[in-house]
Order: sequence, then structure tokens, then C-alpha cells
Amino acid sequence: MSHSTSPRAFIVGSGIAALSAAVLLIRDAGWRGRDIRILEELPVAGGALDGSGDAIGGFMSRGGRMWTEEAYVCLWDVLSSVPSLGDAKRSVKDEVRQFNAEVLTHAHARLVDRGHHILDASELGFDLHDRLDLVRLLVTPERLLGTRRIDDWFAPHFLETNFWTMWRTTFAFQNWHSAVELRRYMLRFLQEFPRIHTLGGVRRTALNQYDSVVRPMHDWLALHGVVFEHGSRVLDADFVDEGAGRRIEALHGERKGRPFSLSVGRDDKVFLTLGSMTADSRRGGHDRAAELVREPLDGAWTLWKRLARKAPGFGRPQAFCGDVDLSKWLSFTLTLRNPALIQRIREFSGNAPGTG
Repeated sequence: MSHSTSPRAFIVGSGIAALSAAVLLIRDAGWRGRDIRILEELPVAGGALDGSGDAIGGFMSRGGRMWTEEAYVCLWDVLSSVPSLGDAKRSVKDEVRQFNAEVLTHAHARLVDRGHHILDASELGFDLHDRLDLVRLLVTPERLLGTRRIDDWFAPHFLETNFWTMWRTTFAFQNWHSAVELRRYMLRFLQEFPRIHTLGGVRRTALNQYDSVVRPMHDWLALHGVVFEHGSRVLDADFVDEGAGRRIEALHGERKGRPFSLSVGRDDKVFLTLGSMTADSRRGGHDRAAELVREPLDGAWTLWKRLARKAPGFGRPQAFCGDVDLSKWLSFTLTLRNPALIQRIREFSGNAPGTG
């Protein structure tokens, strides 16, 4: 493949990190959109924020992010430059900010017990031992935590507190997950401790996150000439040692069942998304459970494993995908034929949809 006179950027994956990288290349680095290629395995952009369906066949939204202003400063900066779909004169950031000013989040029924009674979630339930363990976790370096699990670090009482019930369901933690990962989340979201019982720090979008965030980013990038190559599964990369480091000189993958290779020049840039929350996910239905895929079939984990084997510094993907039973997760989307359930939830909780 012949090289253009200007450097090119190859972005593997099209989640919000990849889309943000493309926006920043254009906005801050002055790149031309036509020099940026986004290689995506799926037929739609957004990664775990994809959204699809209709009122007849049912809606599907596989994942969502708990966006707060304090923890997502970089993303809000990116979205301040992306016009919303509903009003091109207003940015996505301004649209989200206005929506949250009008629709305040303050959960009145954050926790419900087995007897269907609303609990006082502001009572976090810590005892002195729990507090000491929590502080000790935050000040202990990761290298000393090693491979310890959460339930190795905390006493059983901590895992029964209101706080842990709210934290683990908000951030999708299981008791057997990594203590290092928990430490990282807690340091990033410390500001949520005083308001986790109301979810008051969450910034919600007017529509699902795919339609409110991903589609505007995709359209803005396409308008600037960024090339989206869907159906492109990148499976490997070739490295060459250069000076004190290394660079990628080629990408290899499959498109429509046929192999392809892309040569990468010295001035080109490659941005890789390694791993995936939704790789190898499958959908269920009203009358069938979703298939549990135990062997990696999608490209995200395959790419990471190959890179980790051939070049140091890429971490250990097996720690994240090596035991499906310990890392699998389930999400579901309800498509309602009438408003009865929504009305009952509203009456029980005291919260309108989107506020609790």
C-alpha cells in the first residue's frame, strides 16, 4: 500500500475512547479527517454503548457508563466540541448539562429489602474495622496488594453493609474481584461516597447513551471525513525495535472473511482498544437464555493475547478473560407494551423515570 504524504492514524475499535481519540486528533492536533481510519469489528460504532431495536421487536442496550462530572473531565471536554443531534448550535455537553438541571437525580428508594421495604440508604453501615480496612486499602500501593481479592481484604461484615450493596451494584463488582481494581475505582470516585445513596452525582443523557453521545460523535467525525471501516477485525500487529522503544509496522486482520494487512509508516499513529466489556456477548429472548460463550471468538481478546505474547508491557489479558465464570456479567433491557410497571415503580419509589 502506498503511503500518503501526511501521516495517518489507525484506530482499532470504536468505543468512546476511540471516538474521543479521533475527535482530539482533529480538534487539538489539526489532523485531516480523511487521514484517520477507524477499524471496527461490529456493524455499528459505540462499543459497549451500542443501542438498537424498536418497539415491535424490542429494544437492546448492552451497557452504560455512570458519568459524573468529576471523573469524566476529559470526556466532557471532548463532548463540548461535538454538536448535539437535536440542535447543532448546542454541544452534547451543554445538552446533557441542561437535561440534568431540569431532571434532577435523587433516589428515594436506593435499597429495598426482601420484605419490599425501602431502607435508609444514607446509613452506610460501617463499623470501625470496616473503616480501617477501607483506609488501609486506599493507602496501600498496588504492588503490595498483588492478586488479592476483595473478600480477602475485607472482613465479612463489610460485604454485608449498605455501602457495599450500593457500590457493587453501581460499578458491577463481585466479592471475588480484584482488590487492586476496587482501589482504583474508589480513588477515582471518592466524591461519590457522600451521595452514593441518592446517585446525585450521575449525569444522565436525555436518550440512551448511544443516541445521545455515540451518534453525535460518529456523525461529527464522518462530517470531517473520518473513514469508518466496519466489519474489520484486527487480530495482530507486527512490531519493530527502534531506538529505546518499538513501533508497529503492520496490522493484520479479517474483513468479510478475507485477510487484510495494513502497513504502518514511521510517522503514522496506531491506537488500539485492548479487551472489551461486551466481546463474545450473546443475546437471549423472551423464551430463551443467552448463550454463554466460553472460548474467545470475537477479535478484542484475541488481539490483546497475541500482543501480550510478542511484546512486553501489554499486561496479562488472562487475568481478565481467563475464567468466564468469575468475570461474566448479565444485563437486560425491558421493552414494555404499556406503562403499568413504570407507574407502579414510580408510586412505590417516589421517583419519576430517570431520577432514581
